[in-house]
Amino acid sequence: MDLAAEEINASGGINGTKIQLIYEDSQADPKTATSALQKLINDDRVPAVVGDIASSCVLAMAPLAERSKVVLLSPGASTPEISQAGQYVFRNWQSDALEGDVDGKYAFNHLKWRRAACVYVNNASGTGLSRVFKTSFEAAGGQVPSTESFAENANDVRTQIAHVLAAKPDGIFLPGYPKGLVITLRQLKEAGSHIPILATQAFDDPTVYKNAGAAAEGVIFSTTKPPDPKDPTVSHFKSAYLTNSRYAAEYFACNICSCWKALASAAWYSCAFIAK
Repeated sequence: MDLAAEEINASGGINGTKIQLIYEDSQADPKTATSALQKLINDDRVPAVVGDIASSCVLAMAPLAERSKVVLLSPGASTPEISQAGQYVFRNWQSDALEGDVDGKYAFNHLKWRRAACVYVNNASGTGLSRVFKTSFEAAGGQVPSTESFAENANDVRTQIAHVLAAKPDGIFLPGYPKGLVITLRQLKEAGSHIPILATQAFDDPTVYKNAGAAAEGVIFSTTKPPDPKDPTVSHFKSAYLTNSRYAAEYFACNICSCWKALASAAWYSCAFIAK
């Protein structure tokens, strides 16, 4: 966000007006996100907001954005319900209706699973992905004998793991956020499980590999096709991001940048960013 604003302002802004960014932290909590949006609308008078990444936060904020006619553009929310959340609510991220369906078919047709279990984070995103996966997998001819959920802040999922292992599935579908993925993978390994794991795009986060260690070995996960590295816009962004942050740009950074560029092209001079 900062990089995009700096570049636009350095080139004269939008019709001579500089861009101003206002940041609020949702803490990935729906109530906190709604309070933050209320402040941005009533006090800061922003016409558009980039965020949230979490589906549950976007769904909580959507009615307020709709009533206030403030654009809400998410770079990461995936629950299918967002498609009907309102005329002022948008995202540049695939719906779980796509990813969960692809995962279900992949598990049946390519991984050759016939019995699959679901262990998912109990929020809008995890519930949506698990539901769509189950529907897709069963439609292909498979069975889902066990579905278990865990809270976003859970540190112990051993009970859920015990139930899943007792069902003797061919594989486990594991949609979740990085922290929950790490905990589940570690505790599966502690339980002596060698059952194959199919995760979702959130697995493509460096902290998962770093913190899960050997427990992450062998996990297959779905992700979107990466941007074309030969595209000059993509190569410029990645180079600038690396220079400024000393880290390679990951998928959320790319999506957030494209969100901001889209809003700037609509000639909005002030914008808020609600982030996890």
